[in-house]
Amino acid sequence: MIKRDGTGFPCRHKKSLAPYIGYYNSVEARFEFEPLGNTRNIKRGFVSRYMEFPEYMEPTGTMQ
Repeated sequence: MIKRDGTGFPCRHKKSLAPYIGYYNSVEARFEFEPLGNTRNIKRGFVSRYMEFPEYMEPTGTMQ
């Protein structure tokens, strides 16, 4: 489940399995991702295109 209310949700990169926290920015209508934990290879977060959840990311964990 992908939240679009502005709260963070856990997700990860499908290939590298690197953990991220994803947020939906409703003002700019796009997703923003920030690395989580020990990120020696990942230096900064990234932003997706307009209202599109990237195909190489997947939501993880249980969200209630």
